[in-house]
Amino acid sequence: MTTYTIYRAIFAESIEDIDFDNLGQSFAQYASLAEKFASQWFHRGNYFIIEAKVTENQINISQTNGQWNSHDYKDEGEIVLNENEEINITVDGEEMIANTGFCRYDKDETRPDPVDCDASEITDYLVSFWETGSIFTGS
Repeated sequence: MTTYTIYRAIFAESIEDIDFDNLGQSFAQYASLAEKFASQWFHRGNYFIIEAKVTENQINISQTNGQWNSHDYKDEGEIVLNENEEINITVDGEEMIANTGFCRYDKDETRPDPVDCDASEITDYLVSFWETGSIFTGS
């Protein structure tokens, strides 16, 4: 099964302060987007970039598609993972397993509704980015 590398910025004073049992479900397609998010919230303090290796089965395809198709969130490049999913991560050079934890968006009216699609609509895009080094597909 194909593995995809995605990223998340976590604000914490130290690695020990990160809740790896409830890491969160929102990740970015690539590191620069996670860095961009963190730099917009620099007043929150120290942050770490988490690199996660995930498979298609760990991605919430319909919620990710909902994010990508929404007017307000389409440029965030967000990959939404399933609730309570164990994922392999690397943070500050240390490899470990974390859990995405519970979904905090169930009652969040600002979160776009999921949009059903074939998983390849998401995964083909991720593969294209990693094979070409570009977020753009085609010629």
